[in-house]
Amino acid sequence: MHDQHRVRRRRTHEHQHQNHSAIILNSISWYLLLSASFFIWGAYNSLHSSSPDNHYDTKQKQLESRYSVAYYQSYGFFDDISTDEWQRLRSIAKSSGMISAPRTSFDPHYDGNDDDDTFWNAMPSNFFYGNNYDPNFSCRSEVRVGGLGDGPKYVCDPHRIPRAATLNWRMLEGSDSEKSSNQKRAFPLNCLVYSIGCGGNVKFEVGLQELLGTNRCEIYVFDGNDYAATVPKHMDIHFHNWGLRRDRGPNTNDDYSPDENMAFPLSRSLDSMKYRSLSQTMKILGHTGEVLDILKIDCEGCEWKSAMDWLGESSVPPPRQVLIEVHRSPAPFARNWFDEMKKFGYVIFHKEPNLPGCPRGDCIEYGFLKLHPDFYS
Repeated sequence: MHDQHRVRRRRTHEHQHQNHSAIILNSISWYLLLSASFFIWGAYNSLHSSSPDNHYDTKQKQLESRYSVAYYQSYGFFDDISTDEWQRLRSIAKSSGMISAPRTSFDPHYDGNDDDDTFWNAMPSNFFYGNNYDPNFSCRSEVRVGGLGDGPKYVCDPHRIPRAATLNWRMLEGSDSEKSSNQKRAFPLNCLVYSIGCGGNVKFEVGLQELLGTNRCEIYVFDGNDYAATVPKHMDIHFHNWGLRRDRGPNTNDDYSPDENMAFPLSRSLDSMKYRSLSQTMKILGHTGEVLDILKIDCEGCEWKSAMDWLGESSVPPPRQVLIEVHRSPAPFARNWFDEMKKFGYVIFHKEPNLPGCPRGDCIEYGFLKLHPDFYS
């Protein structure tokens, strides 16, 4: 009888243990079921209540917001500079660099008459550029294109150029919202480069195409002398035998008259060399209204007067980058020229003397980048 009681008690204990195990298993099952239900509900809600497009749009807006000021004020050229960093760049640009020193700092006889250019005309060019108009902007990946010596140029972040070329419509008059999708598609996808004056040296043009790759940029070289033989035939580089002069208006047919303001006498007669304005050139080549991603100029002094052709005074949109060698410092052209460049939103990212070509310091290489005028405000 005692054994029977023991067996009965063991069976009761086993039954209780089985019931307890069943309760635990049942609880786990319900927990897993509820978890799975919440997961499925969450996934369904994510897929149907908020579409993938909305999700990516939100992320994109967050990124654009962080870089939006630099993106807007560079016409899409910079898409990875935060607002904080951009504001630092603005502060530096507005307080230094692209300004002229007060005349009183180096003219002991200054009488307050700014209309008298006698002093400026008498100032040596190396002294003028040593005291005025230094770089006021830094490009993260500035590169010297074409090697060393005379001819190659420094370019601001060339890796950005092909992508930025697809956004050149932003640089035209009007806001982004005013540009229809048809106008955006009408813009060419390849970047466009004009090189005015080469002297038979095309190291920059060849180096730029090698850097960016083929079928990325159309490069056009212009010179009053015939240097077509120096341009490699297998590259997308096109030579045209005429020089640059300022635009004298639509009724001018004087293609053989050079600009009056030449900095240096040339060895051959200027009258035998053909000259055209920038607007004429772009019309002939079918580029009217397009934005030049790079305008490189070395035209022995024509820069002082022809600049107004690409500073908003004509049908030529302002180029994104201007790589230019200025010659001497003729008054009042030099000071007015730099002031106009700043007025139209250009910053200086590079400056160096061309000592091999001008040992006395009369020739200065500048690199300008076009930004929105709001950058300086």
